Amino acid sequence: MQDSMSNEVYIAGIDLGTTNSCIGCIKDGRVEIVCNEFGSRMNPSMVAFTSNGTFYGNGAKHFLLRGNQNTIYGIKRIIGQNFSSPAVQDEIPNLNYRIVQGPNDNPRIFVKVGDEESCYPPEVISAMVIRYLVDMASKRVEHAISKIVITCPAYFNEKQRRATRDAGEIAGYEVLAVLNEPAAAAIAYGYDKQMENKTLLVYDLGGGTFDITVFRMNESEDQVLGYAGDSHCGGIDLDRIMEKIMIRHIQANGESIDLSNSSLRMKLRSMAEEVKITLSSTDFCEVPLEDFQEFTVTREEFIQEAGGFFAKTIRIVKDLLAKLALSPDDIDEVLLVGGSSNIPQVATELSAVFGESKVSREINVEEAVTYGATLYAYHQCRCKEILSSFPEEDFLDSFTEDSLLKIPVIVMDVVPISYGIEVMNHKFSRIVEANTPLNQKKTKLYQTNYDNQRELIIIIYQGEEDDCRNDVVVGQFVIRDLPPGKAGKVKVEVTMEVDFEFTLHVHAKVVLTGQELSVSIQKGVINLSKMEKEKWKKKRELDRVNSDRRLQRTDLVNEIKSCLESIQERLEGEEDSFKTEVKEDAEEFLEQCSPEALSGKSISELEELLQRSKDWVSYLQFVFCVCWTILVRPQRHAHSSLLRQGVCESGFCVFVDTRYSSIQEMLATFNLRRAVCFWKCKLG
Repeated sequence: MQDSMSNEVYIAGIDLGTTNSCIGCIKDGRVEIVCNEFGSRMNPSMVAFTSNGTFYGNGAKHFLLRGNQNTIYGIKRIIGQNFSSPAVQDEIPNLNYRIVQGPNDNPRIFVKVGDEESCYPPEVISAMVIRYLVDMASKRVEHAISKIVITCPAYFNEKQRRATRDAGEIAGYEVLAVLNEPAAAAIAYGYDKQMENKTLLVYDLGGGTFDITVFRMNESEDQVLGYAGDSHCGGIDLDRIMEKIMIRHIQANGESIDLSNSSLRMKLRSMAEEVKITLSSTDFCEVPLEDFQEFTVTREEFIQEAGGFFAKTIRIVKDLLAKLALSPDDIDEVLLVGGSSNIPQVATELSAVFGESKVSREINVEEAVTYGATLYAYHQCRCKEILSSFPEEDFLDSFTEDSLLKIPVIVMDVVPISYGIEVMNHKFSRIVEANTPLNQKKTKLYQTNYDNQRELIIIIYQGEEDDCRNDVVVGQFVIRDLPPGKAGKVKVEVTMEVDFEFTLHVHAKVVLTGQELSVSIQKGVINLSKMEKEKWKKKRELDRVNSDRRLQRTDLVNEIKSCLESIQERLEGEEDSFKTEVKEDAEEFLEQCSPEALSGKSISELEELLQRSKDWVSYLQFVFCVCWTILVRPQRHAHSSLLRQGVCESGFCVFVDTRYSSIQEMLATFNLRRAVCFWKCKLG
């Protein structure tokens, strides 16, 4: 057992993207990026709710293109946000589905299938995507996977990170870590390289988010120097720019376009994405959009229209370098990550800043994050001794020096977004600044605001806005029984520290009395309570079972209908070939299988009916191909001289090849005994 387990570690690393997601696992001692049923490693991050069940990935995308308003996509831009936040409100007009306000200003996804209405938290939608991905990986390794690492943008705040972790837990898995995407890419890039003091800038432009990270890499560890980015900047925005270009071309041709038509809108958006991808390898693209005249979009036109977008990303790069007191000359290599970084203009813009020789496409931009996350998941398993069932030295000995599965480097991370508290007039006072190394304590001194103040409410925020109303609340606590004194005389010392698990620890101390209070903001704020998570976990399992049953039912009905069509075609096409009794019984069976009759049957009844349908198909084929052919046209039989007359169990008179001792032997040779026996029972 130990020998097989040494090469098979049942974990998964997930790049949970805005537009597409990807999953990796350990197979034969190596990291393997899992292909879906269509042979692609990229899976649309979509869930479609239909009357026939719930569909995921490419199956869900099919419904989106048909204008289905219960197909949910782009959920990464909604998860962990407040409903009233500008991020969500700006996104709503671009979505084909409804978002409504839930408890505590949390967004909910409204879904209506038939008469049934549901409002799903974004975490539950992400959980469905995660479950779909892990099921796919489990089939690949032929073993259940229970432990995963999920990646998220480095610039995700605590609410978004907590929501991402909740999604994994609702899906039913132990989430070993929520890993920053650039860190995962750096692990994938550097785990099998010998490097000494190399400074790497990771430019990660994905489907919906943008991250910049600067690493200092050496043989023993990767040290993050700083993060910057925008969680609402990515390929989706470029698709929308392309969509506007296409609409302009359609209107220039004197044609009108009805954007209120959801199906047409989704087709337009899908075509915009295809044109954008095509222009990454060609200078122009012919656009054959259904119901419109064909037109041409050029790369130059696209780059000109998207110039502001690319300039914004470069501005973020330069601002981070300035904050870190680095120049472009201090960067040894610029690593491109994320599907949108395939656009040639990205390399052009970065080359203008760092020089063409520094811009690297050494790793697969779409799979690097997944690869690194899978390695990190393996590393976490070892660190937490999840694989403690066999001795450490034996486990390491099971891998050769040439094995691709090596231990990834340790990432010494930093705080991506500042933490602080609210002071007078909604001002945000930063205590732990962005890009402060983890596990470092930072302290600030505060004072009372009015005479004889008896308590101090400390509200903890995360963000970069000076007005804390635009930042994110991650927790609060109250210091009571302050000593009496004039305003400003009673002082409170507040200390903050973010540990290696990204848990924020806050400690407050009253200077005059020594009174102390500590609190840990565990993995950020709580978006869903433990009870809510359990409720949604059970509901998701129930929905999953019901969806599987609906899909099973649909498959059974479709198979039965296919058999019925074969029976009908046989009866109509060879009308004179069958005895009246056979035809009447077959037609009676067809009547029993009307759509109304099928809709009222259980799955077990449908399974039984499917078997009867198959037997009818087999029997009619037997009657036509064997009994009728030999009886009516014996002269055409290759061995007519060897035929003798006999009576079949069905009551038909047939000629039998004399090389067989009995009717039964001949039927067994034709592999039709079951059909005849079934007929003896009048097929049901």
